[in-house]
Amino acid sequence: MPFNLTDKAWNHYLKYKAIKFKQVAVDEVDVYIVIPSFAEGYPLPALKALADCDVTTLKAEVIIVLNLPQDATEEEKLKHNKTIEGLKTFNPPQWMNLTVLDMGVVRRRGVGKPRKWGTDLAITKAYLTHNFNVPVLWLDADTTVSKNYVLEGVSVLRTADIVHYFFKHRCDQTSEFLKGRIIKYEGRLRYHRWALRLSGIPWSPYYIGSCIGFKAGAYVSVGGISVSYQAGEDFYLVHKIIKHGKYEEITKATVFPEARLSKRVPYGTGPALAKQNLDYYYSLENYEKVGKWLRDLICDYPLDYDRQPLWVRESINQRKWFDWVRISKNRLEFVRNLCGLPIFKMVRRAGGMS
Repeated sequence: MPFNLTDKAWNHYLKYKAIKFKQVAVDEVDVYIVIPSFAEGYPLPALKALADCDVTTLKAEVIIVLNLPQDATEEEKLKHNKTIEGLKTFNPPQWMNLTVLDMGVVRRRGVGKPRKWGTDLAITKAYLTHNFNVPVLWLDADTTVSKNYVLEGVSVLRTADIVHYFFKHRCDQTSEFLKGRIIKYEGRLRYHRWALRLSGIPWSPYYIGSCIGFKAGAYVSVGGISVSYQAGEDFYLVHKIIKHGKYEEITKATVFPEARLSKRVPYGTGPALAKQNLDYYYSLENYEKVGKWLRDLICDYPLDYDRQPLWVRESINQRKWFDWVRISKNRLEFVRNLCGLPIFKMVRRAGGMS
């Protein structure tokens, strides 16, 4: 497997890239579940759903990452305090260790930094117990899961490096407007994913943060995520890992993110529901054009930057292109570097909307 790392590699990550923790209590577990929480109140839907999961003989550690941004409103502060007090009364099932990591007041809103804190705590614990390939699952505090969520995640991650669960947004509110918006939003996500695959574009995953799981070793291998992320950490992590590892989709278990309008993060489900025009799709011809160009590039299409189509040059700057040509051992490796944001930009710029 490409992510069987040495002890030296783990030490390097923990020394130079991970958040440092003064005291870390460890226990042997089969899976870590990281849940950021900001102004959710109590009970937390994710924690309640996990407590109802069937896990057979597995043992899990659930890491709740509390955070409160400097600009939090009074209502948000009250909900935050309610979460803290509520967690003190939670009685976890025998198979669950509950760790509450309180970040205190943070400078900016966003889920990226809390996710990194929680994940780095899990990575540190994995290293101390020499459990280098232990699964790490990401959830959101307002997300619920099917009863086989833990079992399926652990099972599939025995052979995969990163996974994405089947998802279906739930709408706890009665707003018909919001229900209509989430149906359109999910439709766009699924259309984009299948259009990539049908057009022969490789590495076409989903990337909803609360539906992702990965091996600890895969996370360490790619350098984890940046502490600066307010959002988008899920997108970049998925694409960093699948360039070298194995991606699978879990279809036998389901994650149910909550559909709600939100401005907590710059982009993602909440902002999309609040402000995006969800009636437009990128034309399938856009995807086909990008797919054909990639296939030609793998074969014998010239690698000269100036000879690339305009929509390619608009998506990748010349310096980045030259860097990838220089470090890539072959054309397939070069195309792997295009995986992620460059491909998304090309699809957007290759044609029109439908």
